[in-house]
Amino acid sequence: KQSLNIRTEQSNNAMPPEHKEEVYNMPHPEPIITSVSSLDWPTDDDALEDTIIQCAGTSYLAYESRLLNRRDFLHTSSFYQSENGGNDAASPLGGNTGGENGEKKKEYDLLTMSERKLGKLSYYQVLQRSLPMHASTEEIRKAYHKACLKYHPDKTGRGEEDEVFLLVKAAFDTLSDPMKRRSYDSTVDFDESIPKEGVKEEDFYKVYGPVFERNMRFASCNDPAKQAGNEAEGDTPTPKKKGKNKKKKNRNNNNNNDAKSQSPSSGRPPLFGDDSTPLSQVHAFYDFWIHFDSWRDFTLKAAEEAEHDVESADCREEKRWMKQEIDRKMKKMKRDEMARINSLVERAMAVDPRLKREKERLATEKKQKEEAKKKAEEEKAEKERKEREIMEKELATKKAEEESKKKGAKKIKEQQKKQLRKAKQLFRKLTMSAYQATNPNDNSIGNDAVWDDLEK
Repeated sequence: KQSLNIRTEQSNNAMPPEHKEEVYNMPHPEPIITSVSSLDWPTDDDALEDTIIQCAGTSYLAYESRLLNRRDFLHTSSFYQSENGGNDAASPLGGNTGGENGEKKKEYDLLTMSERKLGKLSYYQVLQRSLPMHASTEEIRKAYHKACLKYHPDKTGRGEEDEVFLLVKAAFDTLSDPMKRRSYDSTVDFDESIPKEGVKEEDFYKVYGPVFERNMRFASCNDPAKQAGNEAEGDTPTPKKKGKNKKKKNRNNNNNNDAKSQSPSSGRPPLFGDDSTPLSQVHAFYDFWIHFDSWRDFTLKAAEEAEHDVESADCREEKRWMKQEIDRKMKKMKRDEMARINSLVERAMAVDPRLKREKERLATEKKQKEEAKKKAEEEKAEKERKEREIMEKELATKKAEEESKKKGAKKIKEQQKKQLRKAKQLFRKLTMSAYQATNPNDNSIGNDAVWDDLEK
């Protein structure tokens, strides 16, 4: 509106005086008013659909910070800046963040908060604003004692049924019991989403790192019940034994400490790492998540979905049936949870550049081994072929020599037979000639039988 007035003044100043009156005397069109029918809102409240809207933006953060008493309404005004010497916090959350100057955050005043604000606080924030989810049992007990000093009915005078004190008491009863705390921690403030398939390699560490870190909350090493048991064991004093064998006792203690330090459960789970992480650590990380042991307990969530209050059962049969229904839903939620973890691990392993490089390296090595094996087989086959050719040549030569020897021996034998036959014929002729000369009247000289007996 101001810019329109400025432009009008500028145009009027640039306009000649004789035309100004004509402009002012021009008839202005009357506004057109159109009637709009009323909105058709459903008369039944149940017909309205509930929709969850994710609020975001600096304006919403400023609204939430004022709602949770983290900064006042005039935080961004010039009056607030003048009072604080112009040192206004640029954070959209405002208030006492306690970051740069090391100041602690201002505690919530539950007595001045509305029921809606109290419903948005977790049990940890109810006991103490800065109480972390991994707080020990002793820290929870101390925070409860401080809250009792502030919100106990004897201090506030609001009676035993004060909703603030009952909320504080319910928070302590839940967080002090390891099993109840496990059920509560399993459902409070947790994002179950996992990255979709097709994440680029350059975005792998930025996308999957926070997801694994977020799900590490339910690892067995972070089990609240186990931590409470360890704290209880640590608080229990060990009885002193009298004896003179101190060296043996110290040696046994050192061995136990070494065994504990080397056990996988005592150390921290493998880290997600980065592009320079050793491959052994990467395999250890995925092996940890493939065999992930989750302590997440869905008892409370299953009871809420089943809408069964076991304590309000009329008889034992109804109570048993309610427990069975809750157990059935709880087991289904547990299966869905493990399927979600398996999907997360499979998707991460599919796009992990470190595993891809290792897979390519193994494929290259396998190919090289196959080529080397094939080459060795070819060389072996060629060597066997050459040896076989040499052996065949030797056998052929040997066979030819034997055949030639046989032929020579046969020829010599035939020659000897021929010479023997000629010698026999010559001897026969000589013998006949001599016999005829001595016995001219003997007619049996031509009988062959006689000569055969003679030859024998």
